[in-house]
Amino acid sequence: MTVLCATLFVLCNISLSHKKAYAIPLTGKVVSVAGKPIPFASITVKGGPQGTTANAEGDYRLDLPPGNYTLICGHVGYRRTEARITLTAAPQRLDFTLHIQELTLGEVTIRPGGEDPAYAIMRKAIARRNFHRSRVGSWSCDAYVKGLLRLAQYPKSFMGQKIAFEDADTARERILYLSETIAKVRYKQPEGQRVEVVSTRVSGRSDAFGLGSPQPISFYEETVRLPAALNPRGFVSPLADNAIYFYRYRYQGAFAEDGRLVNRIQVIPKRSYEPLFSGYIQIIEEEWNIHSVDLLLTKSSQMELLDTLVVQQTYAPAKGGPYMLQSQALLPSFRQFGFQARGHFISVFSNYVIDPAFTAKSFGRTILRYDSASNRRSSDEWNRLRPIPLLPEEQRDYLRKDSLERRRQDPQYLDSLDRVQNKITFSSLVLTGQNVVRRRDSTRLSINPLINNVGFNTVEGWMARLVATLTKDLPGRRRLTLVPVLRHGFGNGRTNLYASLRYRYGAGFARELRLSGGRRVLQYNEANPVSLFSNTGNTLFFGNNFLKIYEARTAEVSHSAGLGHGLSLQAGLQYQARHALANTDTSRYWGRYPSKLRYTSNWPLAASSAVMPDHQALLATLSLTWRPGSRYIEFPDRTITVSNGSPLFVFSYTYGLPEILGSDVDYGRWRLTVRDDWPLGLAGTLRYRLATGGFTHQPRLEFPDFRHFNGNQVVKAGEYLNTFQLAGYYALATRDRLYAEAHLEHDFGGALTNKLPLIRKLNLRLLTGANVLMTSSSGHYAEAFAGVDNLLKVFRLDFLYARDPTGSSRTGIRLGVRGVDAFFQED
Repeated sequence: MTVLCATLFVLCNISLSHKKAYAIPLTGKVVSVAGKPIPFASITVKGGPQGTTANAEGDYRLDLPPGNYTLICGHVGYRRTEARITLTAAPQRLDFTLHIQELTLGEVTIRPGGEDPAYAIMRKAIARRNFHRSRVGSWSCDAYVKGLLRLAQYPKSFMGQKIAFEDADTARERILYLSETIAKVRYKQPEGQRVEVVSTRVSGRSDAFGLGSPQPISFYEETVRLPAALNPRGFVSPLADNAIYFYRYRYQGAFAEDGRLVNRIQVIPKRSYEPLFSGYIQIIEEEWNIHSVDLLLTKSSQMELLDTLVVQQTYAPAKGGPYMLQSQALLPSFRQFGFQARGHFISVFSNYVIDPAFTAKSFGRTILRYDSASNRRSSDEWNRLRPIPLLPEEQRDYLRKDSLERRRQDPQYLDSLDRVQNKITFSSLVLTGQNVVRRRDSTRLSINPLINNVGFNTVEGWMARLVATLTKDLPGRRRLTLVPVLRHGFGNGRTNLYASLRYRYGAGFARELRLSGGRRVLQYNEANPVSLFSNTGNTLFFGNNFLKIYEARTAEVSHSAGLGHGLSLQAGLQYQARHALANTDTSRYWGRYPSKLRYTSNWPLAASSAVMPDHQALLATLSLTWRPGSRYIEFPDRTITVSNGSPLFVFSYTYGLPEILGSDVDYGRWRLTVRDDWPLGLAGTLRYRLATGGFTHQPRLEFPDFRHFNGNQVVKAGEYLNTFQLAGYYALATRDRLYAEAHLEHDFGGALTNKLPLIRKLNLRLLTGANVLMTSSSGHYAEAFAGVDNLLKVFRLDFLYARDPTGSSRTGIRLGVRGVDAFFQED
């Protein structure tokens, strides 16, 4: 449903626990003059690299060696306070009381009708943006990351399922997720960032890895990039080169700090429903760098998913001069489907080293690495390590969920959980699928829902299918998955049984071995463009039997493996004994106009009366996938690839092996595909998929082996960037020596619709694009479209114009629906 994104942090050569072993704990509380706690206030050592942040109740902890210190406490909107303290051998306490920051106008004169003096300050800050963005070429620091998501309210049931929690607590407010990470971060231009996680913890999951990378937000960038689910366009920084066209600025006053004048500027969006922040930014005079920010995003900022997101940052001078990010707090909240949640994701940076002496091995393709012992530290060790004290409710959450985790080691307790979860309900059988879990031996059985497994077609008549998935997790992140499929056609009396077995294994990059075999019903296009659900409705109510199928006895073996450097390889061998099927039931029709019945034969090519002869095919396939410049996250037991924004290349070659095992085919078919998304900032996103391919030779070729391109003859849109939305399902099938295919789509991301007063609140997104196919001898096909996305948050409506190889043209509409694709997919 709703997913909150927060990325990962890490540590390097020196253990933080070793460094803190001889430190004295200093604790305290930060409050206002009214005695109210000030959450997430910053506490730093004057002239030193150490620092921390208070928790949501204003409590803080800072471990320091014995000595004399001056501590600085501050928060956005409050006057910074200094206090001296001498640490000896015993723990000590130092509380802070912060006063509201008194601002003075100084020599600034604001004349009626004149330009607000904030504009002059912001122009100078904008002019220095690039300087501050790249001022520090390399640095390292320690980092602490804590993420908490709290459920404030929830309904009693959702989609027919009762909402209950394992601890049986019925409190309306509870912590859903709590994690902490201690790490060390390295940064160097142009290599980027590398994080080494020393310690990580997730409440109730001792084997899990928490948020690793803090993802600091830089307002020195033109566009502030947050998770794409919030807004794929990003948000305009108040310091962007063209920010004055988007924002109004209002001078609030200034205050002195360490001999510097700090200006407080109110940031106000000029228009609603633009990707803009509101709030306050504080700029240091003369240097024109950021001192701190307290900014807000809301629904009127074109933000999806969340209702509000507060971004708070404080900067402090690092040893060596430049101001560096000291703390960052992200405070999200959302309300959806009766659920209400809020949280905080806090990052604290300390012990900065500017221009450290990195080695050649300090960076590489790995951007995040978890130490093998990172999730094995005890609670006592965490109590010594964490720089931000836990709230009482957080302490209780750790205790309660750790107790539950220990209970899960009891087989009888696991069986009791299984009995509750495995209850059979009508909605699970019909709509969502039934799951049966056996936790004590890590086994899960999933049965597909009836809505996607009972249907009608003119070949089998009424048919039913039983699809079950049995999964067994093995030690060492290995997994066995067995999927048997039983299918029976009541019209033609044919029963087919097919099964596949997958074995996933391997430390580091994942590997998978797949075996399958049996007798099954297949579409002539192996991409399965026609779903059982869609075909049933179109056949019975509109007289269009789009599904074209044949039967085959099959056996297949394949293996896939990650190779590193962005490469993965898959190789397979498949045998099919193919048999054509014919219609058996062409009289059943529930529509209002029987005269318009348009049932066709089961042969895909309507212009031909030919039927595929019985034959055998032995096919060898090799596929190579490559993403240049890929980066990796290394866990102790596996390595995963993360995208770096570069295109994905896929090359595949299929060879029909003649005369082996009676194979009747002889051909070579190849294809090269490249796809990518190009972020265009406020102009939206350009997505594309380009492909070329053809046949190297084809002395003997049957119709299932043609190059098939996905068509679509129903109102429900096919897969975007991979479907010709107005073409017949098999109209574009080719055996040409060479073809080229292009799918392009420009999502404006609200760049135009947010100017229209009556619809901008709907956060609609305009799209435009084209789908083109060119072949060496069969002619060309092209279609152009324009559409609107995010209708009622789930619908997309496209208007299309197409021209086929004969020169004929047609128009049509296609409707996309997010979240229901499972009903429109074939196995």
